[in-house]
Amino acid sequence: MSKKSKRSGNNAPDTIRILWEEGFFKSWRNSDVISKKLESRGNHFTRMEVSISLLRADYITKRQVSGIT
Repeated sequence: MSKKSKRSGNNAPDTIRILWEEGFFKSWRNSDVISKKLESRGNHFTRMEVSISLLRADYITKRQVSGIT
């Protein structure tokens, strides 16, 4: 049996797109879950890099979190 290798991006935007292509964003994910997924793949981007990449990813639907005080 061959094990399917995971693609890896060189930067946060590329890696976010790869996760999207693999179906990771089919359900809502918060930033902590996304960061843990990236770390499990060996990607260690700053919170700012991930946040900016997610904001700029026009292929991902964003959801506002309400009730934050």
